[in-house]
Amino acid sequence: MRTEFSSEMSSREKSTTSTTRARAALRVGASSLCALLGLSSVLFSAGCGVSRDLKHSMTAYEAGNFHRAQDACEAIEDADLDGKRQVRYLVYCGLAYYKTGQHDTAREMLVSGQKLYSEGDPAWLKPIIVDEMNKAMVDLAGGARPGAPPVSLTSQGVSSADYQ
Repeated sequence: MRTEFSSEMSSREKSTTSTTRARAALRVGASSLCALLGLSSVLFSAGCGVSRDLKHSMTAYEAGNFHRAQDACEAIEDADLDGKRQVRYLVYCGLAYYKTGQHDTAREMLVSGQKLYSEGDPAWLKPIIVDEMNKAMVDLAGGARPGAPPVSLTSQGVSSADYQ
């Protein structure tokens, strides 16, 4: 009888061991899945954050808050942007730097933005922003500085919601 009891325990131990291994594999699989889902949500929210920061930059610039626009620009400067967003980033941020007197940075951004804009869709920028970009480019190339103080675009009834 004792041998039967020993062999029964041996079967139970084997069953317990294989169950334990299966549970461990499930835990590893579940934790990997959780990690993957967590990573994808971080990446998704990072993409949303970039769009939000770009929108904040555009809105702040149009409201005449050039320093706030710059702050939003700095939050997205290393982001991977599609063509339209890249143009908007370069132009709006370039104009914000221009308005705050950081002309070297402004020139760099506006030259790149103007080039990409000319290769893209005209609907990517509002006509008033294209006009400001062109005037800033003339000034940065050595033309006369505008004498008038900056005007808020929102006071003229223009909003970033018009060009999304």
